[in-house]
Amino acid sequence: MFCWGSLGLKMRLLLVGLALFFLAVSHEVEGGRRRSVPSKEDLELEREVRRLNKPAVKSIKTTNNDIFDCVDINKQPAFDNPLLQNLTVQLAPSGLPKGLGPKPPPPSGSQAWTLSIPDGGCPPGTVPIERTTTSQLKKMKSFFQTQAKNFLPADDATPGYHVAATRMALGSYLGAQASVSIHQEPATDHQNHRAMVWVSGDTDYIQVGWMVNKGVYGDGKTRFFTMWTADNFDTTGCMNTYCPGFVQVNSKIPLSINFDQVSTVNGTQYDYPITIFQDQSTLDWWLIAGPNITAIGYWPKELFPFLKMVAIHVEWGGYLYKDDATSTTAPQMGSGLFPEQGYGKAAYFKQIQIVQGEGGFVDPPADSVNLFSDRPQCYKVGPSAELLFYTGYHFYYGGPGGDKCNP
Repeated sequence: MFCWGSLGLKMRLLLVGLALFFLAVSHEVEGGRRRSVPSKEDLELEREVRRLNKPAVKSIKTTNNDIFDCVDINKQPAFDNPLLQNLTVQLAPSGLPKGLGPKPPPPSGSQAWTLSIPDGGCPPGTVPIERTTTSQLKKMKSFFQTQAKNFLPADDATPGYHVAATRMALGSYLGAQASVSIHQEPATDHQNHRAMVWVSGDTDYIQVGWMVNKGVYGDGKTRFFTMWTADNFDTTGCMNTYCPGFVQVNSKIPLSINFDQVSTVNGTQYDYPITIFQDQSTLDWWLIAGPNITAIGYWPKELFPFLKMVAIHVEWGGYLYKDDATSTTAPQMGSGLFPEQGYGKAAYFKQIQIVQGEGGFVDPPADSVNLFSDRPQCYKVGPSAELLFYTGYHFYYGGPGGDKCNP
């Protein structure tokens, strides 16, 4: 009896093993085609997506079909970063630099745009975090591997960036701000377009503005974005909340939301105020945006080796990337028109200011401002004399691109 019982058990185990084998084979073959087994990379992407997509109290879909999940403010993705796990959320900066306040009303034909998700935003105690898909995260990782690191002028053999920007001389900076005109530039899978405010230490930096990135989002929408890195994107950093770092505190204005209204040539001009500054009590870097001086969130000082002390570089401008080396035509920048076309036509940054020391926001000294364009035959940057109905320093930038942009 004992031998027959043992044999029966072995037979049962064998039959179960065969059943599992044939079940696995049947799942690998669909419609006569063999399905590929998920790679180690795909499995890791799925795990990352599960970590990023936290349990939601409420989910909000925009008119653009983006989904933002209302996540407990203390359980948002930022706190998956080992450097931030013991952090207590700072709901607001300890104070605002002098000079940061409501701006003069825009002239006729211009409007300071206000961003917000529908349905009144997220409930108290929660913040909106963009829902991430595996496909989107994979595209985002590719974007950083190929584009974020290759900050080089484009030519026939080496794809990269074109730049038209205003830069401050190297120094010690505790903040930068400007109102950025909003545009919807033509986009392909091999291009991305940005207009942004940029502060940096050495290899660590923060960028904030708008971006058109069809390769990641699959559309040509103009979106609110941030990027950060602590080592020039070698091992750290990302855009928006695709990795743990930026701490969201605002319940209505999420990163990655698209601008519904954009400037048009000879039409209404829309712009968006952006401020980045270091809280001198906590040393965290805060993002303030919109005409109502709204705190969006912050980058904790723990993320940065250099920016936790001070920024040494500040820049504002337009940047575009072309990674298709087979194309000899560079895309347009800004509105597609040169600065000399002036207000209502050319793209612009207005009310540019900086913080140095404890004096608050001030206009940049004229002898410290440098204008730079890597392809002035295609894209230009120039100071503005036509936006003087505002206080502060202003400039236009952009151009049509075209075949003459390559050396």
